[in-house]
Amino acid sequence: MREKPQPFVICALWIYPGKDRRMRRILNDGLYYFNDCITISSSSDSEEIIVNEKRLPQGWFADNISVQAVVGKNGSGKSSLLDYIYRIANNFGISIEMRIEELKRQRNNEEMMVKTSTDEDDIYPVFVAGVEARLYFLKGEKVGWIDCSEDRVSYFFDGESLYVDEVDNVEKLKSMAQSFCYTIGVNYAAQAYLPSDYEQEDGLWYLRDGRKMAFDFPNKWIDGVFHKNDGYQLPICLNPYRNNGIIDMQREMSLAYSRLEALFMVLPDNIKILDGYETAGTICYFEPKYTFQAYCDADKALYDLINRYDDFGNRLVSKIDAASLGKWDTLPPNIYDSPYKSPWIIEDEFLTYFKEVISSQKNSIASFILEQYHVMLAEDLPDSTWWVCAYLVKKTLSIAANYPTYRKYKEIGKIYYFDVKLTHDDERRKVLKELIEQINADNSHITIKVKQSLNYLGDEKRRMDDYKPGQVTGETHTKVSKLERTPNLTKLQTELLPPPFKSVVAFTKVSKDGNKKESVLLGQMSSGERQQIFSFATIAYHLFNLLSVSEDERIAYRNVNIVLDELEICFHPELQRTLVQNLLTFLTGLKLNEVMAINIILSTHSPFILSDMPESNVLMLEEGTKRKKEKCFGANIYDLLCNHFFMKEFIGEFAGNKMDSLIDIINESTDSPDARKKLSSVKCDVERISDELIRQKLLERIEYLMTNLDE
Repeated sequence: MREKPQPFVICALWIYPGKDRRMRRILNDGLYYFNDCITISSSSDSEEIIVNEKRLPQGWFADNISVQAVVGKNGSGKSSLLDYIYRIANNFGISIEMRIEELKRQRNNEEMMVKTSTDEDDIYPVFVAGVEARLYFLKGEKVGWIDCSEDRVSYFFDGESLYVDEVDNVEKLKSMAQSFCYTIGVNYAAQAYLPSDYEQEDGLWYLRDGRKMAFDFPNKWIDGVFHKNDGYQLPICLNPYRNNGIIDMQREMSLAYSRLEALFMVLPDNIKILDGYETAGTICYFEPKYTFQAYCDADKALYDLINRYDDFGNRLVSKIDAASLGKWDTLPPNIYDSPYKSPWIIEDEFLTYFKEVISSQKNSIASFILEQYHVMLAEDLPDSTWWVCAYLVKKTLSIAANYPTYRKYKEIGKIYYFDVKLTHDDERRKVLKELIEQINADNSHITIKVKQSLNYLGDEKRRMDDYKPGQVTGETHTKVSKLERTPNLTKLQTELLPPPFKSVVAFTKVSKDGNKKESVLLGQMSSGERQQIFSFATIAYHLFNLLSVSEDERIAYRNVNIVLDELEICFHPELQRTLVQNLLTFLTGLKLNEVMAINIILSTHSPFILSDMPESNVLMLEEGTKRKKEKCFGANIYDLLCNHFFMKEFIGEFAGNKMDSLIDIINESTDSPDARKKLSSVKCDVERISDELIRQKLLERIEYLMTNLDE
């Protein structure tokens, strides 16, 4: 039974004085409070932290959920401030992970891991050099902080202060990490997180003795926090994934389908992911290319695949006109973008070759993997089942290649081809057997797709279903009407969802009176509606995955810091107005706040969002420094725009200038020989002004002047 979480709040950030402004950019040094939970006073040799008794009560937003906002004009330093949180979480996580790694290797008399190559395709976390800052948090009634200074990370909690690289106990290190939090950042702005913005920030790597050295990394630290095949051990993940700063929105749509497919099973009927819509369910259909692309992905050109599988390549050439196909080395990596448009022929021949390898090459790595999973195959099985087998082989090897918790199998994961032969005494047989035993025992998010495939292959009825490409394989609908407790989503996904066939998500649009209902696919929704769905689905996906991590082998984070930056992008004012309430209802409806403590930081330009914030939980920035707080909870929108967003005018600049020019013309017309003509012309423009008071006063002035001209 899970222990009830204690409330967790990110309280303040202290940026130390320094000459280097590469990280601070416009920000000044000093203390930045996100809320009124603590008060910090310090001198040259001491620091006093007081937990404020009159702080916002726990549960004011919702039980175990705290919300705060960072506001200011563009260029005021909001994103720079959030970057400090990301750097500190990154450095703390890397320090913990590397120290645990060092202690385990010392215990086993092994040498410390050293990075010796700079493979451009290898994206990995990088310790950020030169971070001089401290992040304060409050867990229950206990204060803690993570400090980065002189390229070392120190930790304080419950009266105990330690340098991470001096701790000699693995369980102590895990406990330290778990008292802190996992940070989930969401920002869909196109200009955010460009690697070039961080190119002047140096990276460090660990040596065998635990020291760090500067290293010319092929990627910047910001790249490493998008790459989440680490089993949620580095306590930060930025979303959506960016490749060299670029978001693949088609990939995001595909991810949204798979995440919503799982979420729909546990989302109660009374909880809406978007106002005005009900969850209708998902439709799964068979699409071979999703398995084939796992073998022929972006970094493995088609000609490489063909050259490796000789029989496959020769037969393929005989079936495709060589003149239209061209030379193998001119083909693009992704055959589905190829002008030759023959992917179905390639898929058919590829699967034929896979069947032959399984049937005739019992010593192949593919045959051995399927044998270890106790998959019983026969020649009369439909192609859809064979594709699931091919996927299972590839997924097994990719787990070994990509996840740190499986790092001891990394070499076996580098085997790219399924027809590699294993001799009777091949040491790789033993390694593969141990790998599959660990996968079978792993019930976390890492192995979901493997377990789904095994469930499918173990069900004789489903295994004999002869699905054709594009054919619907089944439908999944919401499984609950009301949640009694937080669901084990990983278990439900494993038991109820099919293997990674393609899915389409459907919603039901409900009219305001509730009478008219219309089926709508995700792809038919507006960009703003999809934006909210993507953001909520991403948050839920990561939270449920974090809950699937067991404390036995890994760090299991149960405190979460959700950072929503530029969150109102694409949102109509009504979506902005309801966003905070909808997010709280979504998280509490899924009972996530009953099993984890959630801190939320909103970086926003929206007065509607800010009106949901008490002044104690607002950090106002102006030109890189904090500004005195103003009341904002339930405030008038005009007051918020003036006091919190530093606006002096509340109409468009063009309209303001136009109205000023009209006033000038009216005032100057009395000295003009053609005054009546000018006033008549201006009157037409004045009548276009929407503000009734201004319009009426100007019209009265025009009427008065024209009357005087008549006299």
